Amino acid sequence: MQSLNLIITIHIVFIPIYFFIILYIIIKNAQKYSLLSFSISSLAQLKYPYCRIFNVFTSLYGLLSVATIIKFSLIYQQDFYFLLLCLTYSCISLGTMFVGLFPKNYNVYSHNIIAGFLFISLYIFEILFIPIYTIDFRYSFLSGLTFLLFLVTTLLLYKSRDLKNEKKYALSEWIVFTGSFIWNIVFSFNILLI
Repeated sequence: MQSLNLIITIHIVFIPIYFFIILYIIIKNAQKYSLLSFSISSLAQLKYPYCRIFNVFTSLYGLLSVATIIKFSLIYQQDFYFLLLCLTYSCISLGTMFVGLFPKNYNVYSHNIIAGFLFISLYIFEILFIPIYTIDFRYSFLSGLTFLLFLVTTLLLYKSRDLKNEKKYALSEWIVFTGSFIWNIVFSFNILLI
């Protein structure tokens, strides 16, 4: 359990580092890239400097979250509902890892399938996780609030999503991405404390 806690701690520390690396890449590409005009996947394309760093850190972000899933499943291994949550969270982690391994410019078809799988897994996880806030006090008000932000922005993202026009959904996608960072930190921290 100590090694899992260490990896979860590394994951929690890694998330803000990853976020600041993304901001650094955006600033370095400010003449070509805008949060209001381009999706996250566009940042990973080879035409932007540092895109390989972004892809590696995206895959690492998904890989590190596996420790949280393992500890979560060990704590609630007798409960089918919680194991179902672990399965969907695993799909999110795998999706995140593979989005980093198969960026948009590598093969847009593969990337879109993986990204679609990732977002469907997020929706399922969000829906399955709603009752937990009423069952378990450990999931604080802040965790519930970030989850609500994540859910609302995800719904807005897919309401405005027009795959042919990135400008229509770029900002919503970035809000979902940032919301998932906040939620992941809070969720992983709660699992670390158990």
